[in-house]
Amino acid sequence: MNLSISNSRTSETGSRVVWHWSGNQRPGAKRTLLDWTGVMWNVWMGSILWCSLLCLAGCKSEAEEYLEEQKELPTHSFKKFVRPPRPQPDPTISADLTEPPAEPPRTNAKETVDFLLEGIRKRQPERFVLFLPKSWRNDLNEAMHEAAWSMDAMIWSRSFYVLGRFGLAMRTKFPLMKDVLNTSAVEMERQKAEKPDGSVSENLPSRSTSDGKSAPLMIEQNFQELIEVINLLAFSRVTELDQLRRGTVEEILRESGRRVMGRMAYEAELRGEMPFELLCRLETSTEPSQEDGVSIVVLKDPVTGQSQRIEFVQVEDAFVPRSMAQAWPDFLEETREWGRQFGRIDWEELRPDLMANLATIEAQILRIDVATDAGGMLPALSAIGEELARIAERLSPESARSLPQVGPPQKVTILINRPLGGEQLTQVLDQMVSICPKPNETEYVTSTLGGQTIVEIGPVNDLADFAEKLGKLRTSATGIPTDAQTKTEVNAATRKIVWSLP
Repeated sequence: MNLSISNSRTSETGSRVVWHWSGNQRPGAKRTLLDWTGVMWNVWMGSILWCSLLCLAGCKSEAEEYLEEQKELPTHSFKKFVRPPRPQPDPTISADLTEPPAEPPRTNAKETVDFLLEGIRKRQPERFVLFLPKSWRNDLNEAMHEAAWSMDAMIWSRSFYVLGRFGLAMRTKFPLMKDVLNTSAVEMERQKAEKPDGSVSENLPSRSTSDGKSAPLMIEQNFQELIEVINLLAFSRVTELDQLRRGTVEEILRESGRRVMGRMAYEAELRGEMPFELLCRLETSTEPSQEDGVSIVVLKDPVTGQSQRIEFVQVEDAFVPRSMAQAWPDFLEETREWGRQFGRIDWEELRPDLMANLATIEAQILRIDVATDAGGMLPALSAIGEELARIAERLSPESARSLPQVGPPQKVTILINRPLGGEQLTQVLDQMVSICPKPNETEYVTSTLGGQTIVEIGPVNDLADFAEKLGKLRTSATGIPTDAQTKTEVNAATRKIVWSLP
């Protein structure tokens, strides 16, 4: 997929147009802090999917960037640009980033679960998106693009700068936290032992009980791994919103997800452990269902004998957990609503407050840097937690609705029924910019996918007026005769225009 972005686009003669060209992107996955393997399998899959969408984007390769070939650049470009090389195997992680993604089976629920478990064994987290119905994947990508388009680049990059400082500080000071983590783990074990019910034994076992490790050791290990993941993310391409605006979830997972899982596996191998041991040893089987259209898959741990039943239903040509299928519409609508609300926020108004929150967190990180014991770190960590809670509350969908608004969503997405590139695409974009209300302030992102050209352009206030002008465009790049009629279909709810060329 060829993608391009213009950060400062104008229709005036002689003005410069800045483009970046890149190939396929790559991916990431995240792991929880405490014993997560006792959670229901379908909830675990949903968590992986959600965390991957919000957090995991491509980690930067350490290889040197090389110059793009001149022939791939638009004819009007005034300089050469650089792009990262294709993924290369990383000797420090046990994941081959060059292995192409596997095609998910579409035959039955058991093969779907086997496909996902094989993805864990092979460090291929993109499988947790690839197994979804195609319409769901499209919805995820649109939601990610919408959210990324709506975010403020300055706040976004500053947030990950602060995250990187925090990760480096915690890596250095981690030895000071061991006693505190061990004390917390012992207390958790005591509370667990005092519970009168035995509900835990009904589910798959936790890591600590299944591999014979003590809870203190497991919490210490999980905390260390969390710090490693934070550092991988903080110095990754997720800091560049363009990567989220023009990529796909599966591409992002294929690159950074493999790196994150590979790094975690590498650390486990250094400790003499089998990476993701519990999930890798699970066995799958089926059992009859009393309901039509419902398949039941049983996950069993052969070491402990404990098992978990999961109900699957078919959506389009894919098999998904029943609970996920029921929750999907609400999840998608909430995610889209979040993006829509962000798109109407006056970030200039909000930026000072958020920057103040980040500055407070930075000040607490300095306290961590100079701490000599856990007693000096805990107050700073507590203060950081409070600031993060304030930021989360300020950016929640409920709070976003009450923030200063800047009018209706400004971006419009145009779907053209043929692939355009090079000089052809340049001429079409020139025409589109000319019919925008503010050509000198117009920005756009373009991509070609599935035989279509996709253009996201804005600001556009009057969607109907823009669509009418778009339908009247005539340019030699499209090959439209002057007397031919083009067709435009407008979806006001999603702010999309399908532009069908004859």
